[in-house]
Amino acid sequence: MKKIINILILLTCLITIKEFESSIFYDPLINFFKKKTLLNKLPCINLLNYILNDILRFIINIILCIGILYQIIKKKKNIFIFIILFITSFILIYPIHIFLIIKQGDINKYRMLLFITKKFIKEPLLFIIVFPTIIKYFKKIN
Repeated sequence: MKKIINILILLTCLITIKEFESSIFYDPLINFFKKKTLLNKLPCINLLNYILNDILRFIINIILCIGILYQIIKKKKNIFIFIILFITSFILIYPIHIFLIIKQGDINKYRMLLFITKKFIKEPLLFIIVFPTIIKYFKKIN
């Protein structure tokens, strides 16, 4: 019962971060992607502030996702593999995301790529994709 309560608390934290993201973190791209019209230019972005907020949000999301995984798996060795997976994905995807922001040419050409990289960094999307596989794998082992 305690495990389920802990998981629900961690999930509530993830949902709360998503719900209040625009007031918690500096992210001018939130409004950019919410608008229905196709804008040709990205909003003005303070790149250092943006990067620091992205890293902070990524760390918070990793801590919450790893907390959920730990409640399910309870083996630190296996949790370490997922920490490496999350960090590796950030190291590979984030430079592409920043490059697309810096490039700022005709944004409509790579608008979807910018959107997808943003989602992988700022949302626990990798966790959502990998989670069913994790559950199935560990049920087979145990």
